[in-house]
Amino acid sequence: MKNCWVAVITHSFGTDATVCATQELAVNEVYQYVKEWWNQISDQPVIEDKWKAIEHYFDKTNGMESYDIIESPMIGFQP
Repeated sequence: MKNCWVAVITHSFGTDATVCATQELAVNEVYQYVKEWWNQISDQPVIEDKWKAIEHYFDKTNGMESYDIIESPMIGFQP
């Protein structure tokens, strides 16, 4: 069975969920969100290390925003 990764971001406008073929793509999806909204939490340039930037951003939102990257089986996938 093939797995996929779901990048889930919850914010003040709702929840975004993106299905990705790899964990790396899911991390990239969350990092792109962080880069887009970075100026809401810092006047400094965005941290280049993706994991550090993601953790820093969501820590600074004080629980108002959150993310998760969930590994899940792909039901019915046929290559």
